[in-house]
Amino acid sequence: MEKMPYACEVCGKSYEWSQDVKRHMKNKHQQKQNEQQQQQQYKQQQQQQQYEQQQQQQYKQQQFKQQQKQQQQYKQQQYKQQQKQQQQYKQQQQYEQQQKQQQQFKQQQYEQQQQKQQQQYEQQQYEQQQYEQKQQQKQQQQKQQQQQFEQKLKQQQQEKQQLLQQYKEQQYKQQQQYEQQNGQREEGFVFQHPFTCLVTGPTSCGDFIFFHIYVSSV
Repeated sequence: MEKMPYACEVCGKSYEWSQDVKRHMKNKHQQKQNEQQQQQQYKQQQQQQQYEQQQQQQYKQQQFKQQQKQQQQYKQQQYKQQQKQQQQYKQQQQYEQQQKQQQQFKQQQYEQQQQKQQQQYEQQQYEQQQYEQKQQQKQQQQKQQQQQFEQKLKQQQQEKQQLLQQYKEQQYKQQQQYEQQNGQREEGFVFQHPFTCLVTGPTSCGDFIFFHIYVSSV
């Protein structure tokens, strides 16, 4: 048999004309094709649904992951902020403590300086008082010494006067005795003006008294 030029793709039956093949396909294989198409469409729908479900699940997973990331990031940010706030608070406290310590240290230094100045001032006052007291004591001592010296001078002058008087009295007595014995008075030394006289002798020998008596008797 000669092979027909047109054959059915489903069952392999051949036909001479293409219209016959089409008719055969409509009559014999149309329902199968429809069923196959429906099955394919159903499979495609199922695949599409599965794909959509997968996409939804993936989207949900991505959303969940993003939410988790965001939550983690938010928590980390909150934690960092808390840490920063705590650090800032600690730094603030440390700064305040340092400021307080500095103020206390400055206050202590100021008080110490004030105490030192007060002590120095008191020491100076005390030294000034001591110096004034010493000066007063020195002045009193000088006055006492001056008074003692004046008293000694007065005593010495009085003693000299007494000695002079005694000496004069002795000389006068001796002169009277001598006159009574000799019956006459010898004249004293006679010096012609101008003249040079030198009276010398060892210490406390009476040269000054002699000179004073001689000058007073002239």
